[in-house]
Amino acid sequence: MKNRIIDYIEQEKMQKEQICRRLSLSQEKLDKESTVDWTGEELLEICQYLNINPYDFYEEIN
Repeated sequence: MKNRIIDYIEQEKMQKEQICRRLSLSQEKLDKESTVDWTGEELLEICQYLNINPYDFYEEIN
């Protein structure tokens, strides 16, 4: 889910630095190569900021 949302941010040409600054996140949080995961609260804050539904990026695990 994290990488799909980061892909969305990149496709929409949004400024990751601005998002991180606005939400008080480290730059590492929006780096696809990073192993640092988001907390549930961070996920919801990012989705709210981007005005997206997190379920649109959900990948079902079988």
